[in-house]
Amino acid sequence: MKNKIHPFFKILLVLFIIYVSLFIANQTGYYEKIVRDKTIMTEEKRVQFEKDLEDNKVIDMISYLPEEEDYSNFVTKSANVINNKLSDIFSDEVHNVWDFLKSLFIG
Repeated sequence: MKNKIHPFFKILLVLFIIYVSLFIANQTGYYEKIVRDKTIMTEEKRVQFEKDLEDNKVIDMISYLPEEEDYSNFVTKSANVINNKLSDIFSDEVHNVWDFLKSLFIG
């Protein structure tokens, strides 16, 4: 006969594992390294910005911001399309049933 573990103790075990992993990450300096890397990146961009100012180059602030990765996938893009269609419907851009049906099937 197997002893079943009570759900409370399962949750407690999971929380303990999360705590230990975060504690180890803190003690090894993982979080500080991530913050330091971001600081170095912004310091490099600041130096580049000042150099571009001295050289009288045309400055676009967006080029000095860190690049954000696009994590969207098929599901995210599909949800965005559905969201846009529904917002068109509810914002009174579709005036009758025929326009409603066209908006669903024709981009």
